[in-house]
Amino acid sequence: FVAGLIGSGGYIFKAYNIDNEYRSAKGRDLRQVKWEKTFDKNRKDPLPKIRSVAVDVMFNPKERTASVSGSYEIENTNAEPLEQVFVSMVTRHKENIKKLELAGAVRVTKGENMQEIEDFNYRLFRFEPPLAPGARTRMEFETVFHAPEIADNSSIERNGTFVDSSAVLPQFGIRDLRLRNKDKRRKNDLPELEKRADRTDMDARQRHFISSSSDYVNFKAKVCTDVGQIPIAPGKMLAETSENGKTCRSYQTIRPILNFFSFLSANFEVKRDVWKNPNGRDVPLAIYFHKAHDYNVDLMLDAMKGSLDTFTTTFGPYPYNQVRIMEFPYRGFAQSFAGTIPFSERIGFVMQSGDPTDNKKVDLATYVTMHEIGHQWFAHQIVPADTKGFNVLSEGLTENAAMTAYEAKLGWQKARRVLEQRSIQAYLTGRTVDREDEPPLALAEGQQYLDYNKASWVFWGLKQYMGGDKMQNAIRGFLQEYGYKGPPYPTSIQLIDALRAAAPDELQGLITDYWERIVFWDMKIDGDVDVTPNASGGFTVKFTAKVDKKIASEETGKEISVTEIDGEELNEWVEVGFYDKDPKETWGDEWVKLEKVHITQLETELSFDLDERPNFVLLDPRRLLIERKVDDNVKKLPKGKLASAE
Repeated sequence: FVAGLIGSGGYIFKAYNIDNEYRSAKGRDLRQVKWEKTFDKNRKDPLPKIRSVAVDVMFNPKERTASVSGSYEIENTNAEPLEQVFVSMVTRHKENIKKLELAGAVRVTKGENMQEIEDFNYRLFRFEPPLAPGARTRMEFETVFHAPEIADNSSIERNGTFVDSSAVLPQFGIRDLRLRNKDKRRKNDLPELEKRADRTDMDARQRHFISSSSDYVNFKAKVCTDVGQIPIAPGKMLAETSENGKTCRSYQTIRPILNFFSFLSANFEVKRDVWKNPNGRDVPLAIYFHKAHDYNVDLMLDAMKGSLDTFTTTFGPYPYNQVRIMEFPYRGFAQSFAGTIPFSERIGFVMQSGDPTDNKKVDLATYVTMHEIGHQWFAHQIVPADTKGFNVLSEGLTENAAMTAYEAKLGWQKARRVLEQRSIQAYLTGRTVDREDEPPLALAEGQQYLDYNKASWVFWGLKQYMGGDKMQNAIRGFLQEYGYKGPPYPTSIQLIDALRAAAPDELQGLITDYWERIVFWDMKIDGDVDVTPNASGGFTVKFTAKVDKKIASEETGKEISVTEIDGEELNEWVEVGFYDKDPKETWGDEWVKLEKVHITQLETELSFDLDERPNFVLLDPRRLLIERKVDDNVKKLPKGKLASAE
């Protein structure tokens, strides 16, 4: 027993400390410090651009192993000859790297920091002679991925594997491993963390947000797996074969795509349908799912067709030959690749979708499906530059697309419920827990509460103020100008310019407030509401509206009213809604009258003539302005002459 215990202890020690180096939280921090002091100077080294990718993926689900081999065709797109390049590997086990060859270059094995280069899973190649501008060459590679071991798990599942290219394919350049925590950086004598590039930085606009070493690439793949499972990758399926007891499928894209791929294998059931494309080229749809998880498959197929209808009409043609959704286990997200969308079981397949007629419930399976389909336009056609504000062009525009499709399918009230849950509350909560300074939306640096939540709220407001067609047409024009164009990639500057060009003069200040400032409005109905019959046989409603707008400092968060800032003034357009039923029950919908008023003072006496006597009056009923406390925006009118202060 003792010998066995000692033996097992030695095995565990070897697994954690020799085969796989164990690191405590402090140890991981120190490793990041070491990385930054050694490699940060190389983070912006010039890189080649990958032009085409060909891969062979062999999954062995029973053993939970895999092998990936392939090649890149690369080009030096820099103005100067390329002397050397780092290659970032996807395994720390040297014995698992079976091949890595770069034509015209030799691997550097002696010199400064060679131990650190190996320790951080890099390989350094030097071109001999330097790769001339415009010249092309080829890299070939093969990597194996072993079965799970103690302290070293495997991403290959027995049933339900999903890996993306960053996990299985070598990458050019230095992966950014900098410490993000301000306090830890100070303690380790690291400089203040450099922010993303400014939107006017033309060098940064040569790179997009996913990769510095590629634009769009030609892609083909052959994926094999155990018999009984289905192998999937992006692209059109060209062939299915049986080879050496394996099921193999070959895929190829019909047009260049982002250098960002998914590879899956599982024992799938498949539900198929067809979307009737307005251009006459019908698009096959498929959902691959676990046999016991068919609850929402029809719902998700319907959401696929509805979103394709809406996005094609609103933004432009769908660019690929097919749309596939594939279920995967254990994790909680969906991710949109070109025409191919891995979708976790727990945010779509096994959740309760809710009653579609209940405006207090969000059908998340439908919404997330629409969001991921939206990325086929925003992230795959519109690809943002790697600058401040980058993710608003991906996630923010996609949230607008998903809200548009969701409203078209389920109605305004259901969309308004999504706005409340996913946008308003998530933004207001998220900003309170962010340890960093909150930037204006146009300069967001990847904060989810801005890229998803505030952006969704802003697009919602602009859509109502500008008119849905005008705003969406501006986005469509933006997509036509920058979609699939390559560098220089667009930034939030170009998006805002497109919105401004479509907006009237009276909304230019609002666009500034939404995008380029941190602004909060504060509105209330002050005192009683006076309701009297008028000479035309209707009713006149009078009340005092208090409206303020405060600008928050990015550095301190302190909020100051525009009435206290030289050169600023109140110049607000506020909607006022009148209702028969309690507007809380309809999320501000079903008004008997909706008007827009111009506010230039902190207190404004308002008067409205209505044909019928309303029971409720509500400021900003559709939640177009960014406001935290809204309970005092509404008053219930009593049967007598005056409304009570409720």
